Amino acid sequence: MAIAPESDTGSETELSTTWEVTGTAHPVIALTPPPSPEVTTQPTWPRPAWSLLDMLTAVIGGSGLGGIIALTAVLLLPSLVPSWPLSAVRAGGALAMSAGLCFGVWVMLRRHALSWSAIGLRSVDWRAIALMPLLALALAIVGGICFVVVLSVVGDAIRPASPEIPPTPLPLVDLVWTTLPTLLGPPVAEEVTFRGLLYPWLRGRVAARWAVVITAGLFSVSHLLYGISLPLLAPLFVLGLLLALVVERTRSLYPAIALHFSYNVIAAALTLLPAILV
Repeated sequence: MAIAPESDTGSETELSTTWEVTGTAHPVIALTPPPSPEVTTQPTWPRPAWSLLDMLTAVIGGSGLGGIIALTAVLLLPSLVPSWPLSAVRAGGALAMSAGLCFGVWVMLRRHALSWSAIGLRSVDWRAIALMPLLALALAIVGGICFVVVLSVVGDAIRPASPEIPPTPLPLVDLVWTTLPTLLGPPVAEEVTFRGLLYPWLRGRVAARWAVVITAGLFSVSHLLYGISLPLLAPLFVLGLLLALVVERTRSLYPAIALHFSYNVIAAALTLLPAILV
């Protein structure tokens, strides 16, 4: 015969007692621990107020507005101001596209009653910014190695067969005007887009490692729009990884902008140096 008394369900540990009759009665006590809480991995960043549609609207709309301004400048300014070199007009058009993108982001932030600090334009320790030029120099070396390795592996397979045409060197003034937009526009516009809008949106949904990799991949692939060669995607991907890690560590866009600007300065110096020496 077995008698099972009522268990105390109000306590944290369920106590079940069973009396068994086997010649001499003795209690058999079984302790059942409470179920352990499920371990879930939650994003460490709060989800931002903007949606994926908000980001696409801001980027596409802002870039479109900047593109209209740039096209208008390229078409009208040469006839209105003939003394301006065409490279200067194109440089102004490129800067207009970056400004238009930032304007689109500003409109999106205003719709959500947010300030620029919501996308990371907030104060940070000045030492973090001062460290960025040294980091950019190291990154340029690593990126150069990645470029050489990828180029040696892929070789001419990525280039369609075409007759070799001797390159025509550009005058130094045209090189300067061509390089200037890369120093001023992308460090701000691209950081606002990829590390200011996209990275927090991803970081509120996935772990840091996935947000870093996805952001870096999209950042590098987006440069195909500028007509860069495929081997250059490798150093750009490394740059994107580091930029995202900087934002993850500092929670500010200013160090990332400083790193991006420093990296572009080094790339511009390597571009202009042969023309200066010649």
